[in-house]
This record gives sequence, structure tokens and C-alpha cells, in this order.
Amino acid sequence: MSEFFINLNLPNWLIVLIISAFPVVELRGAIPVGVHVLGMSYLKTIVFAIIGNILPVPLLLVFFNGLLNVSKKTFLKGIVERYEAYLEKKQKLIDTYGLIMLFLFVAIPLPGTGAWTGSILASLGELSFLRSFITIVLGVLGAALLVTLFSFFGIWGLVGAVVLFVLSFFFPKLMVFFKKRL
Repeated sequence: MSEFFINLNLPNWLIVLIISAFPVVELRGAIPVGVHVLGMSYLKTIVFAIIGNILPVPLLLVFFNGLLNVSKKTFLKGIVERYEAYLEKKQKLIDTYGLIMLFLFVAIPLPGTGAWTGSILASLGELSFLRSFITIVLGVLGAALLVTLFSFFGIWGLVGAVVLFVLSFFFPKLMVFFKKRL
């Protein structure tokens, strides 16, 4: 993907911004490309990756439900219904644990998570635009930190990211535990 943009002679910062705006890839693909392929500084790469990852969020929060309903009336109906079933499973986590789970869902840079999916889940769950947007932005910042740690420290960054990932699964359970006690 990065070769395609490089061949277009786009500025490096724009390549990072575009890659981080793509679903699935997002900033977890843009940061390593910016630093290791394009030779950009970490700071410049991170700034443009964060901006690019946040750009689609407001549009998804506002328009996704309408787009989903329109898509169900086209030849994409089967694909859309399977994707909707997948999202419903994730939505139950958001409904149970709220914005904390939305933050973790965006912040943990794994396949099927990120700002796109988090925005879609917030839209489907009809969460407040402002609260969802702020939570997703914080999640993007968390994901940028984790990806940068991995990109900079290699395997030790990966170990740290895995530890944070494991701890994040216990965090919602602790929140429920303390919520019942308070």
C-alpha cells in the first residue's frame, strides 16, 4: 500500500495521513510505514497518523446508521448482515461496560478494533456524539502510544503491549466489581 502512495510522489506526511485514515490499517499501519519505510521522525509520524485516524470518526458517528440501512437494500445485503452480526457481539461489550470499553476497543491495536470499528459501535449504540468522539480520540492516542512502543522498542515494546492488553481485560471486571461496592 505504501509503495502505491510513494509512486504518486505524495509528500511523506500525506502518505501517513492517508494510510491512517483507512479502515483496518489505521495508525497501526501508518506509524511503522512513516518511521521505518518513509524515514520520518517519530513525532511527525505520530502527529499525522493521529490526525488521519481521527478524520473519519465524526462522519462515521453521524452517517453510519443511514449508510448501513441503504446498503441493506443493495447487492451488499448479505455482507452487511454478516458484518452487522459481528458488530452486535461487540456492541454487547460496549452496552455492558460503557465508554471505558469503547476506549479499550479503540486503544488496543488488534485486527477488528480501532477508530473505525469504535465509531461504528458508538453509532449503532446511539451513544452521545461528543462523549463518543472524546472517548475515541483518547483511544486513538492510546493506540498511537502502543504502536509507537512496539515500533521503537521492537519485541520489548510488543511484550509491554501484550501486558497492557491482558490487563485491559481485567479492567472492566474491576470496574463492575467496584461499581457494585460503591
